[in-house]
Amino acid sequence: MFSNKKSTALAAVILLSLNSYAQDQLGLSAITIFASRAVSGSLSVFSQANEIQSAPQTIFAVSLAVAAFPSLSRVALHDRLAFRELLTETARKIITLLIPVSAALYVFRAQIVRLIL
Repeated sequence: MFSNKKSTALAAVILLSLNSYAQDQLGLSAITIFASRAVSGSLSVFSQANEIQSAPQTIFAVSLAVAAFPSLSRVALHDRLAFRELLTETARKIITLLIPVSAALYVFRAQIVRLIL
């Protein structure tokens, strides 16, 4: 189907990403159906809880990934080792930020929910 290894690898990454996205959407759909049949307001509570739990990833991980993308794409074609090092460095920065933020979100969960609601 594909003529070279890079095209095959790209197709595999795309299929894995689509699979992950599809599973995420199916899970959200199932929870939404369940919440919509529960007590009034359950769907709203679920939606707000989902937004709160995904905020650190949206703010930090996506921002760092978008900022690193030009550098990653620049070195991807020329130096595979530099690409791997830059990707690892970016992943470490994301994890270094997300772990304390997630811990703070867990510790202050009641206060954050009261503040938002």
